[in-house]
Amino acid sequence: MTLGVQGYDSWGNHYRYSVTPAFTVSDPLNLFTLDEVTDATWITIQGRDSAGAVINLTSANSVPAAVLAHGKNGYGAISETGVARALPGTWTNTLDEYDNANNSTTFWSRVRTENTAATGGEFDDVVVWISPSILFSRMVAAGRLP
Repeated sequence: MTLGVQGYDSWGNHYRYSVTPAFTVSDPLNLFTLDEVTDATWITIQGRDSAGAVINLTSANSVPAAVLAHGKNGYGAISETGVARALPGTWTNTLDEYDNANNSTTFWSRVRTENTAATGGEFDDVVVWISPSILFSRMVAAGRLP
C-alpha cells in the first residue's frame, strides 16, 4: 500500500515479499551506502533446468528484495480478506510451491506446470526480484543516496 499498489494479486491473494536485512533501516538518516553491503541472509532465487536439476538464478549477495504471488492455485497464500489458503495437499507433489510458502530467504522461480510428477511438482507461483544496481540507481535518481 505504501508503494501505491494494491496489496494483492489478480487471484485475490496478498503478495508476499522478503527484504535482505541490510536494506531495512529504521533511521532515515542512516541509509545503507553504495558500498558492498555484507549480510549473511541474502535472498536466493532458485530454478530448475530442463532435466529438473536445481540451478541458482541469482549470484550470491545479489538480491535485496523479492516479491511472490502464489499463483492461481493460491497454495500457501493469504486471501485479501485474511483467510489462509490451503498448503499443498501432498508437499512432494508441489515441493517448490511448498518451499515458497514456508521460506523467507530462498524462493523458486521456474516454468509453470500442472504436472505433479514434474521435479519440484506442480508450479504456478510468480517471483520477481530486484538487483542491487537497479535499487541503487533508483535511489540515487530519487535523491535518497549520494
